[in-house]
Amino acid sequence: MLGKIKGLIGKLFYTKEILDKTKATYHGVMFAQAIQDCLWLKNKGFSFGDFGWAMDALALHNMFRILEDVKPKNILEFGLGQSSKMVHQYAEYQKANALTVEHDKDWIDYIKTHAPQINFNICQANLEKIEVNGIETYSYKNIAQIFMSAKIGKNGGNLVILDGYSNKHYSRPQVLDFVSELGEDFCIFMHDSERTGEQETLVLLYEKLNQSGVEFLKRDYDSTKRHTIICSKSWKFLTSI
Repeated sequence: MLGKIKGLIGKLFYTKEILDKTKATYHGVMFAQAIQDCLWLKNKGFSFGDFGWAMDALALHNMFRILEDVKPKNILEFGLGQSSKMVHQYAEYQKANALTVEHDKDWIDYIKTHAPQINFNICQANLEKIEVNGIETYSYKNIAQIFMSAKIGKNGGNLVILDGYSNKHYSRPQVLDFVSELGEDFCIFMHDSERTGEQETLVLLYEKLNQSGVEFLKRDYDSTKRHTIICSKSWKFLTSI
């Protein structure tokens, strides 16, 4: 009996693996088709992170749709990676403001070396230990200055991307510091939102938005990973990409 149960569990894990690979392939094809005729995305080489650290194919597809469809004027991204290649090509072509925040200097050097044709605007910022609801987590030092440097404000459309360094609890809490400055048109893109730490931060984010009187919509997008889009009602179609 125990052997049959183990065999059934093994089959379930094997089935999930096949389903995940199928999702990754399907979304990879969908992303490739979406960007194939894009003029501003000249460097179209991306490495999907469906089974690693980087953004999965569906997340990259939806990131592209955000840039292409609502054309944000100000972009603040936490975590340097595959999405950064897209963001900074978009910003250069559209003359938008884009800033990527990354704590790891070696990773910055690696990305710049492997994508020298892209004009990155990167701020290296060290991590600092903070407390959220009595629990230790990490944010970035000098977050207020970083926020000002990114020109996020009440004028123009704002996109904030939360990726990069993650923590077990209250992960990526830096977004909580500038909820009231998002403006009328905004989108917050939280990657890896299937994880506990990111979910805890999202709960606090929703509370802060409500307390600040900011009307918003949200949607989870699931593939091999999950990402969550929170946006102003003026950009409501981002919840039905």
